[in-house]
Amino acid sequence: MRHVLVTTNNEATVVEVANDDAIRTLIGGWMEFVSPRGLPRYTLIVDDEGLMKNKPRNEIASAWYGGLIVGDILVCKVQETEVRGLGEEECEHVMEEAKKCLS
Repeated sequence: MRHVLVTTNNEATVVEVANDDAIRTLIGGWMEFVSPRGLPRYTLIVDDEGLMKNKPRNEIASAWYGGLIVGDILVCKVQETEVRGLGEEECEHVMEEAKKCLS
């Protein structure tokens, strides 16, 4: 599945993720799903224990969410209870929205 990884270094890149274990490796912990107000139709996957681990603020994800998000995150879509990857146009859209957050 294709997702967009947004890091605390303000970088957004498209990544291929095979399974939940790979997602946990990328975000550095257990998954929590967050609905960002500033990026409707998408879901952010964040580290559930990011604050306890003192991870740095993720400026882009925080802007999308409208509150504090820490650590690296993945952008995906969730359909019912299934995480699904993003299509090419969706990845491009997320990447453009990330750039806007930094302007």
